[in-house]
Amino acid sequence: MSEQEALAVVSEASESATSLMQSVQALVIASDPEYAAAGETLTGIAARVKALEEKRVEIKAPILDAGRKIDALFKGPMDILTRARGYIETARRAWYAKKQAEAEAAAALARQAAEREQARLDKLAQQRAERALKKGDEERAAEILATAPQVPIPVAAPPVVPKTPGVSDSVRWKHRVVTPDLVPREWLIPDEKGLADYATGRKDQAKVPGVEFFPVPVSTVRGAKW
Repeated sequence: MSEQEALAVVSEASESATSLMQSVQALVIASDPEYAAAGETLTGIAARVKALEEKRVEIKAPILDAGRKIDALFKGPMDILTRARGYIETARRAWYAKKQAEAEAAAALARQAAEREQARLDKLAQQRAERALKKGDEERAAEILATAPQVPIPVAAPPVVPKTPGVSDSVRWKHRVVTPDLVPREWLIPDEKGLADYATGRKDQAKVPGVEFFPVPVSTVRGAKW
C-alpha cells in the first residue's frame, strides 16, 4: 500500500471516528433499551478498532521488516564495541577500587594516629583537672576538661584519577536492603499488584487494614484489545 492510500484510509477512519465520538460524548442513558443500544455501539467500536489495527499491522509490516534487516546489519560490530567498552569499564572500575582502597588504608592509619594523639591530650587534661581538684578548684577542673583540645578525625578523600576529555567519571550510590524489619515505615511501598490480585480474588470479602476495596463497573467487549 502506498503512502497516499494509507493516508486515505486514516483520513476516512478519523472522520468516521470523530462523528461517532461527537454523537456519544454527551450520552446519558435513561432506560434499559438505551443501555442495550450503548452496548451494541461498543461492539461496533470494537469491530472498527480491530479493522484499523489489522490495517495498521499490514501497512507497518514491510517497514518493520526493513528495520529488522538494518538492525541485524549493524548488530555485529555494535555488539563487539559494546563488549570492548565493558572490558575497559571493568578495568577502570578495578583501578578506581584499588585507588579507593589505598585512600581508605591511608585514612585508617591517620585515624589511628589521631586517636592516639587524642588519648594523649585527654590524659594530659585529666591530669591537669585532677591537680586543680586537689587544690579545691572544681570550677577550674571542669573548665580544663570542657576545653580539652579535640583532634580532627581524618576521613578518606575520593581517589584522584586522570581526567579524560569526553569521559565523565562519577560515583553512583546504590542500595541493598539487608534487614527489612529495620527499614522505616516511610520507605515501605505497598504491594499494589498483590493488593489488586487479592481484590480480584476475594471481591467483597477482601479485608486489609488501611486499604479500601470497592467495585468499579467495567464493560468488556468480546474480541476487543483495548
